Amino acid sequence: MSGVISRLRCMGSVAVSAAGLMALAGCGSTLDRVFISGSQTEAAPTYALYDGLADVDRELAWTTRQSALEKRVSGKSEHWTNDGTAASGATTPLATWKTDEGVYCRAFEEVVLRAGGAPLSDTRTACRDGDGIWKLAPEQPSSA
Repeated sequence: MSGVISRLRCMGSVAVSAAGLMALAGCGSTLDRVFISGSQTEAAPTYALYDGLADVDRELAWTTRQSALEKRVSGKSEHWTNDGTAASGATTPLATWKTDEGVYCRAFEEVVLRAGGAPLSDTRTACRDGDGIWKLAPEQPSSA
């Protein structure tokens, strides 16, 4: 699905549980023209928020993000902690919608805390590919 441009419309906040149930709530926003890109093998290493994390922490963060986007309702966080490196983090889905092409996308906030450092956070969008992998959408340029 790399390089696909979609016009996104808000369909409310949708979370799919393991049982396939959906919970809906209004999200009140629209995003236009988000590119779906990336792959599972490049997802963790290329995300700037993960810079400086040990490989095992990158994997924990990436796996937690995948799980949170797939299973958590909007507003409910999923956390990870690595006692060995003293790093931790959380992913919180914020909103869910479906593109005109039928692709589910979610806005989310991710927080990472490196040992001895201040928490770093980023708010991004990820879209679910045909294999069920949530891939980061490129950041939209800010309008200045």
